[in-house]
Order: sequence, then C-alpha cells, then structure tokens
Amino acid sequence: MKTDMLKHIASFIAVAENKSLTMAAEQLGCSKAHLSQQIKKLEQYYQIQLFLRTTRQLTLSAVGEGFLKECQLAIKIINNAELNLLETKNLLRGEINLTSVGGVIGEQYIAPAVIQFMKMHPNIKVNLDFSSDHRDLIASRYDLAIRMGELDDSSLIARHLCWYTPTLVASPEYLKKYGCPSHPNQLVNHQTISGSISKWQFVKADPNSPKMREEYELKVDSCLTSANGHVMMAACKAGLGFSRLPSIYVKDSLESGELVAVLKPWNQSKSPCHLVYPPSKFRLQRVKALAEWIVDAMQ
Repeated sequence: MKTDMLKHIASFIAVAENKSLTMAAEQLGCSKAHLSQQIKKLEQYYQIQLFLRTTRQLTLSAVGEGFLKECQLAIKIINNAELNLLETKNLLRGEINLTSVGGVIGEQYIAPAVIQFMKMHPNIKVNLDFSSDHRDLIASRYDLAIRMGELDDSSLIARHLCWYTPTLVASPEYLKKYGCPSHPNQLVNHQTISGSISKWQFVKADPNSPKMREEYELKVDSCLTSANGHVMMAACKAGLGFSRLPSIYVKDSLESGELVAVLKPWNQSKSPCHLVYPPSKFRLQRVKALAEWIVDAMQ
C-alpha cells in the first residue's frame, strides 16, 4: 500500500467518526478543502463511494461503514504495536479497560490493587467499571474482567483469584420477627434481597452418603434488587429480608453478629472467582502486567 493511502485513510476515519468535515479538519489541523480532496482521492483510488453527500449531511455508505470498522481495527492494532514497542523499554503506557463485580471484591480488593499498580506506572490509564454485566470481552472494548462463578466461555484466558461460598443470611431482628426457615422452599414466604442472579441454587449433601443429595432451585421475587453487594448487605442488616452473598462479603458481619447464616446444610460448595481476558489481549504488555499484579494481590 502506498504511504499516501494511509494518510487518506486517516482522513477518512476522522471524517467518519466526527460526521463532519469541519470538525475533522479541526481535529487534524488542516483545511476542509484539503480533507475533502483526501477523501475524493481515496474514493477514486478504490473506485467506490464511501460517503453519501447532500447539501446538509455527510453520511457513510453501506460499503463505507464496513470499511470504517476494518480501518478502526487496523489503526488499533498499529497503536498497540507501537505501545508494545515502547513497553520493551520497561515503560508501561496506554489505556486498560477493566470491568469487575462491585461491592466488597471490587472496592476492597480490585480497586486498591489497581491504584497501587497505577502509582508504579504513572503512564497507565485505567477505566474501571463496576457494572457487573457479563459482557462479551472479545466483542467489547474491555481488556480484563473479574468474573464470579463458573466460567461459560472457554475461549477466554482465566486466572484464578479466590474461592467463595454463597451464604444465605438475615439480620437477627428479621429472624426474631419472621422466624427462620428450615427448607429453601419456605423462602417463598419471606422477603428476599438479590443481585443479578434471579435463581438461587441450593444443594444439600451428606458427605458420608453421596447418594443422599437433595437439590432445590428458588426463583427469587425480591423486594430489593441491586448489583451492588454493599447495598444488598446494608438492606439485609436493616432487616428487609434474606440475601445470598459470597462468604467473603459477610465474614465480618457474621463474626460481629450483625448477620446470621441460615440453612447452612444447604449452602453451595465453593465457587471460584477469576480474572479473565481474551487471547488477543495477552500480547499487550500493560494488560499482562496488570493481570499478574491483581492475581498476586488476591493471593
């Protein structure tokens, strides 16, 4: 490819992203006439119309939209290659996008680890998202994710962080007022507080008799739903109802007596918490460095 074509493509991306010749010209520091000429040369070279033009509007053609996506991906690859080249001098720089569960794990473990990492590498920028959504990492902009529970995407690289046990808890005041259930099916008569999981799986097993195993699934209809573990725990302490939270969240509250664990024989076996990332991100030195840092911090 000719060097001039790369310049024309850069102009094309700027115009397409800004949806305006004027704004793109300001961004690139050139005139509208020059930018318009660049786009015209690109279309003449490929003999394809990339933009649909009217007196008031400039929009991409169907072919132009597809070309833009491929060009944006190519530019991202080139930028990452440049950053990796700079990182060979042991100077990490660039942006890292991390999505994580919130609450105790996100705020008390992940966030402090990220902050310490950034203090060591001042040229790193981090976008830390606590939305808790299970996003498609390959299709999304995220480089890393903290996932709780069993993983359902084998295409991701996974690093184990910790184990936790889902624990059903309530406040002493709630139990005194409404009683304590002896079976999960009695929870339909109680108020519940839940997060993003709408079905609670209960398993009761006798370690001395493997065949003595009972399972129960509760579809929760909660009085309060929140993706934040702190909010769920606060509501539970306030006596709003039962909540099912990871053991790492409620450990201190159980020891202090603010919360009480119920249906202990029905609590699930341990579940894992992982740090995951797409294979393509593994080549980025800054992503690998932060991943290793978080894994070490959680041990």
